[in-house]
Amino acid sequence: MPGKADYIFFYGTLMRTFPLRARVGIDDWLEYVGDGRVPGLLFDLGAYPGLVADARSEVCGEVYRILNATKLFNRIDPIEDYRVMAPHDGQYIRQAMNATLDDGRAKTVWCYVCNQPLPLSGRIEGGDYRHYVKS
Repeated sequence: MPGKADYIFFYGTLMRTFPLRARVGIDDWLEYVGDGRVPGLLFDLGAYPGLVADARSEVCGEVYRILNATKLFNRIDPIEDYRVMAPHDGQYIRQAMNATLDDGRAKTVWCYVCNQPLPLSGRIEGGDYRHYVKS
């Protein structure tokens, strides 16, 4: 894993209010820290969103402290189609990014970033998937 982060950022269907979160059974390996943002653009990919790093905009999500990295990544890397042995072959790359929590604290977080061409349309304005699916 390039870089080191003790935190992870979820911006889509792995956030607390989505059914996928309960189905994957990862809560014992995480501790919620707070809502926050990472630099990027968010796109609607159908059943889930995709993030592209971009310093000109922000994506909203949740920051968690990782309590058991091995178990967590063994469970969610396949869901995100991140391939540890061939990182650039999957749909997402797990990379370290800088997050800013809503209370102003800064954390280095792992984040799944799109590794595939994105549609020309489908950008989620405002970068907030929770708000987007409610509207």
